[in-house]
Amino acid sequence: MQELEADQSRDEIVTRALVTVRPRSIDAAATTVLFSMDISNQQPAIEAGQFIIIRAPYTDPDERSNRIGGTTIVTPVATTDYLGNSAADGSGTNLTASMAVTFVD
Repeated sequence: MQELEADQSRDEIVTRALVTVRPRSIDAAATTVLFSMDISNQQPAIEAGQFIIIRAPYTDPDERSNRIGGTTIVTPVATTDYLGNSAADGSGTNLTASMAVTFVD
């Protein structure tokens, strides 16, 4: 006969849990923006030859605190989806053509 040891005491066992359930649905509009970044507040400076990684969690457009998933991702387009500039406030030289933005799943 073998012994069995409990990892938790009876007082540590969870008997109730609170969960939030959201209905699964796919948005009919392929133009819904799931991530947006106001760069004027964060100003990630990128020196020549350097790169940065921006983690872009998808959020519900109606409730930005709720994380969601996406099914079809639109590749970012220069000047439409992002701009590069030598000044954080956008008043400097346009450097968008010198940038490469890559989406990695």
